[in-house]
Amino acid sequence: MGRTYSTEDVRSQDGFDHWEDWVSTTYSAPTTNINLADGQFRGSLAVKSLGKSALITRIQSSPVAYNEVTTSEYSDNYFICLSLCPISQLTQNGQTSEQESGDIVICDGGQPYSFHFPKGDDQVVISLPHTIFDTHINDAQSVTNKTLKHGSPLGQFIASMISQAWESEEQEELYGDKVLESILSMLDTAYRAASDGDKRQVTEYKKDNLQRAKEYIVTHLSDPALSLERISHDIHLSSRTLSRLFAKEGTTAIRWLWQQRLDACRRAILSEPNAQLGDIAHRYGFSNTAHFSKMFKETYGLRPSAFRDQY
Repeated sequence: MGRTYSTEDVRSQDGFDHWEDWVSTTYSAPTTNINLADGQFRGSLAVKSLGKSALITRIQSSPVAYNEVTTSEYSDNYFICLSLCPISQLTQNGQTSEQESGDIVICDGGQPYSFHFPKGDDQVVISLPHTIFDTHINDAQSVTNKTLKHGSPLGQFIASMISQAWESEEQEELYGDKVLESILSMLDTAYRAASDGDKRQVTEYKKDNLQRAKEYIVTHLSDPALSLERISHDIHLSSRTLSRLFAKEGTTAIRWLWQQRLDACRRAILSEPNAQLGDIAHRYGFSNTAHFSKMFKETYGLRPSAFRDQY
């Protein structure tokens, strides 16, 4: 049978002290709790079993913060937290994540963490041992403190699964274990999908930056003073980042710049038979015609004048 703890059942002046005891005992997490409520603290904690080894709870309270500042030998649990409150922030492993209503976040109860609920706590929390979580979740540490958004692929579906698991009558151990396995399986799939999406976004972002750099270079070929630093500054990237982007294509930004200048000159020589070769060279950023002639021959095998005569 489930059980419920409520500050309504104790003296108001003792409510927060009792709350600390109930939370620490239920979640096996010895935290330092901070009452953020302006007036009397109110809280309710309902607890049910979910299979043989897990608990599913509904925790609701006035604004509060929970801090576990040292690695806990007492808690060997992960917490799957479905937020039902307007906003919460979890800090763990040096990172802070933010949740809104409908979002899901994973907290490792065995590591230091801080959980803040500035507008009040309202969550459905599944507490389960590390051994079970690690068995079902690929690379468990990689999903810790990663918010699964309500609108993400599968996020809404899993939130519904957790809500239904809470609202259902307490199941026999066998059925509860099956429900938990289903939730963990879908969580693993959802976090994998979210990770793949992040990787695609990073790849597209890098492609966009490289394309911006190339477009900038092509539109500034006439500037003989164009440099790596100038390009980086004007497109708001560091020189190091820009160099890495071009290095992945087997070249450098400046080498690519000279290739575009030479190609522009080659096309102009073919399309403008009466134009002076020196004028074409200067038009595309060559300040020295001898240098232009030398680079042109190294690239195309002929000096510009011979190239024009042949083609």
